[in-house]
Amino acid sequence: MVTCKSGRRHLLRIEDGPIPLLRQKWAYEQLRQGGVPCPRVEATIEPDSDVPNGCLLISWIEAVPSSEIIRREGQGEKSHALCRELGRALRRLHHVNVAGPVPDFIFKHTRAGAYQRMEDFVGQLREAELIDKDFEGRYRRLFEKYAATIPAELTTTLCFTDTHFSNIIVYDRPNPGVAGFVDMEEIGVGWPMWDFTNWECWGMRFGLSWTRDHILEGYGEIDMEMYRFALLVRLSRPFTFVGSTREQIIRAVESEDIGNFKLERLYQ
Repeated sequence: MVTCKSGRRHLLRIEDGPIPLLRQKWAYEQLRQGGVPCPRVEATIEPDSDVPNGCLLISWIEAVPSSEIIRREGQGEKSHALCRELGRALRRLHHVNVAGPVPDFIFKHTRAGAYQRMEDFVGQLREAELIDKDFEGRYRRLFEKYAATIPAELTTTLCFTDTHFSNIIVYDRPNPGVAGFVDMEEIGVGWPMWDFTNWECWGMRFGLSWTRDHILEGYGEIDMEMYRFALLVRLSRPFTFVGSTREQIIRAVESEDIGNFKLERLYQ
């Protein structure tokens, strides 16, 4: 954070390379055009000897990560209301109409990417000797059943990608409201369901699974079969293939029925 002579405060965003900065600048421009709360890029500072990759000068927002309030308040109406606000904010992000062509440096979340993710996860499980050929075959059949629903071609639906409670800042007041999405270096376009899987993996998995229902209530109508399918694929890797999560994945795969992937029994 830097303070100008005028007293105004700004965030100086420095990255290891130029591409993350380009993604963030593009993302903030798209969100602001779509009326989604986020910081404003005040200036782009070109690379020099002190800052080899350049940096962004971003407006400072006096707010706190939503994770701070959720952990401080615990379960209760204040946290529940905040989670509904987070869900509504994510839906607004998914409804932004992307202006102009999508640059090459933006991540693309399409069906081909989902297949690659599935292959990576199955390969990891096989290498760790956590599954056999019969399980792998059932897993692939279950995947094929739902994969056709993922867009095959590029869509212009924005995906935050790095969705977790620390990356959505909120005003710390009796009725917290969303102040903005931050840390947009992984912004993408395509299948928005991955945003929920990242929220699950980087927030709900650590004692906050009770937030799910309130986030989804705020978000609105959603295909829960596809939610379960995306989450099953996301969680099928060695470091999450444990405990009740493993049990739920096995139950769904062996029955080849995504309805047997019980969200309320995960992470126990």
